[in-house]
Amino acid sequence: MASISFLTVVLVVIFAFSMTNGQKPCCSPEKWTAHLLQKTGAYNSATTVASKRDVSSYIFYDHTVKKMAINSDIKNTTFNSTTFIQRILDFSKGVEWRIEGKNCTRHQTTAPMPQPCFLDGADFFGYHKMAEMPVEVWFRDDGKGHTSRTTMSREPCVLVTETTRSMGPGYDYVLSFGIYENVTTGYVEPGNFDVPSFCPRSGQVIMEHPKQTPAWPWHLPSTYL
Repeated sequence: MASISFLTVVLVVIFAFSMTNGQKPCCSPEKWTAHLLQKTGAYNSATTVASKRDVSSYIFYDHTVKKMAINSDIKNTTFNSTTFIQRILDFSKGVEWRIEGKNCTRHQTTAPMPQPCFLDGADFFGYHKMAEMPVEVWFRDDGKGHTSRTTMSREPCVLVTETTRSMGPGYDYVLSFGIYENVTTGYVEPGNFDVPSFCPRSGQVIMEHPKQTPAWPWHLPSTYL
């Protein structure tokens, strides 16, 4: 009798998994903006150095023109320092500008722009509620050292929270928890993608180490962690 009960439980679990595994994530709008608040921590066991940061980023995403802009305030709570960086990415040209004060450098983008269905291939972890808002939970492993647990609302289809674990050059791991607030969809002011006049339009392009590529372009490159 006990063996029959155990078999029943196993079959129920397998059936439930097969049902949830067939769930597909929704696709975000082609244009959206958000304020992302993150807590990040990076650790290097070789040097026993750990650092923590509070990051406040304003994200502008427009898939119709293949551009993104991210304005980030980075507070290193370990060393009590603050940095502001503006990043403008033009994926059609494969170029990212990084602006700190009057210093502007050109970098090669190391990954294509995320499609609106950027969670395709993720595993469905179930339905939850945040306060009274229903959300879906997804787990994603990109096979490049990044794993993430993401919650998204479906109507509209927007990011809500995200926990990520990444591997980076010089670090054993980088952990991050983020919450997306004040998300808007449908329109992004084109001026957010204007590159300052003092930024170079040609010449040297800095090549990035593939492991410096963040889980998503709106996350900070490991250089700033």
